[in-house]
Amino acid sequence: MASTTISGLSSGIDWQSTIDLIMQVESQPVTRLQERKLAYQQKNAAWNALQTKLTTLQASSQKIDTDTELLKKTASSSDTDVFTATAEAGAISGSHSIIVNQLAQAEIYVHADGWADVNSTEIYSGAGGQFAFNYDGDTIILDVPSGSTLLDLVQIINNSEDNQDADGNALVIASTIDDGGATDPIHLVLTAADPASANSFSIDDANTNLGTGSEFDDASWTRTQDAQESEIRVDGFPPSSWITRESNNVDDVLEGVTLTLKDTSATGVKVSVADNYTAIKSRIADWVSAYNDVMAEIKKDISYDAETETRGILLDDSQVRVVRSRLTDVVINEIPGLVSTATYKSLGDIGIDIGNNGTLTIDESELQDALEEDAEAVANLFAKSTSSTTSSLELLAYTEESEGGSYEVEVSWLSSGSIDKTASNTIGGYAATVENETVLVGKAGTEVEGIRIQFTYPGGGAGSTTGTIRFGAGVGVQVDGKVEVLTDSIDGLITNVTDSYQSQIDSLNDSIDSYEIRLEQKRESLVRQFLAMETAVSQARSQSSWAGAV
Repeated sequence: MASTTISGLSSGIDWQSTIDLIMQVESQPVTRLQERKLAYQQKNAAWNALQTKLTTLQASSQKIDTDTELLKKTASSSDTDVFTATAEAGAISGSHSIIVNQLAQAEIYVHADGWADVNSTEIYSGAGGQFAFNYDGDTIILDVPSGSTLLDLVQIINNSEDNQDADGNALVIASTIDDGGATDPIHLVLTAADPASANSFSIDDANTNLGTGSEFDDASWTRTQDAQESEIRVDGFPPSSWITRESNNVDDVLEGVTLTLKDTSATGVKVSVADNYTAIKSRIADWVSAYNDVMAEIKKDISYDAETETRGILLDDSQVRVVRSRLTDVVINEIPGLVSTATYKSLGDIGIDIGNNGTLTIDESELQDALEEDAEAVANLFAKSTSSTTSSLELLAYTEESEGGSYEVEVSWLSSGSIDKTASNTIGGYAATVENETVLVGKAGTEVEGIRIQFTYPGGGAGSTTGTIRFGAGVGVQVDGKVEVLTDSIDGLITNVTDSYQSQIDSLNDSIDSYEIRLEQKRESLVRQFLAMETAVSQARSQSSWAGAV
């Protein structure tokens, strides 16, 4: 609505300024509402920033919550011309001497006849026909239209569904070579995809009828390379034969180690496997950095500067201290569920200490010493570890509500091998539910909530057993779970807090809108009143001037 301006020429009064001053007083409640709204918006923004930091911490925690992620290994070869080596977390540290007697190689056939070019000269005369070959006991027959070029045949072979494994990869790969000759230098090449003698192939004369004669029969091909497996000997074993594999990537001879064979060797080449302390410390440092970022964000939000009287935006919000408390409890306490003989039981034991401001510091030297003494024990402070006193029971899964510890498990089963649902089945002394006939699930609302125990039937008919399941929950496991609960999009603490603030912001918006309507109505009323006064003054002056003129 356009505002009305009162000139004040008759009265000499600046009515517009008067109205503005009155409205400033009338608008003070709206100003207070807007200030409250801004405060809630700033609090919401602070919580959202904290949630972002927590999400980053959770991602970092998930990178160290298993020993395979944290316990990095390194493998090296004393002669990389013979083979290279890589190691996974499960590799066993040590060294081995390896002789490579033979490399795996694929069988290769080259067609003796040549063609002038790849994509214009027809490869045979006459009507279309079939080209067939045998591979791993199967006969693959391909239809080849008349007028096909060498390129056409290559594509027919490589793209045929009959010439593919379950993953869609060609079993026999067609290609061409150029021998550089002046006449018909282009030759067709067939190569078996797998370098294994069991997968050798041959041309099938009975089903091949391309051309007018025997242009593509077996006699027209030269087998330039025989299929063979790789052969190695490890630490002199076996003494009179070889360990054979169908590939030059050997990943199942040394636990957790992959050897990439490149050449043969008459003498042993050394492969060394060791803990990669640099990579382990880097993962730990990344996690500590993410944790400290969360603590720094919280410190900023609840700080108070007495000198400047500056208050952190969440200084009066007790919920942010709940977040800090839940995280600090994890890093200052002993890790639950570790074996009683564990070398290290808390982060402080490996040189990671907490300061007055809640942030963590790493003593590099102490951490290095701890890794060199017992790297697995270091990993157990961060990752999940588990054990069972019976082969019939195994920890299958857990959730963010599950707590680390050692829990006695009782289970009874039927002769069918399924858990007896009518019997007393417990985890940690609490009645457990049965899932999928062979899984026990911990009771909700207890420390074993979400724990799932896999039962394996031991045979021998119906029976029962009692065992102890140990669930070591390192800081990576615990922090991941706690952040998951805090940031849950439905009923997480942060969701509840930000929803509450947003509700108050929405309510304030409604109040501000209503008040601003009333203020506009008030301004319009003042304008009418003062306009009437100005009009009255103007009329009075006009009458006075008229009277004086008479």
